[in-house]
Amino acid sequence: MMIVNKNVANSLFIDVMVISQLLIKNSWLS
Repeated sequence: MMIVNKNVANSLFIDVMVISQLLIKNSWLS
């Protein structure tokens, strides 16, 4: 369970990082 939870947390963290970078790029362009 711990490993699965860790993997889910890591993937969520990566998704947040990707989304925030996209938002930063969009705000930078506009």
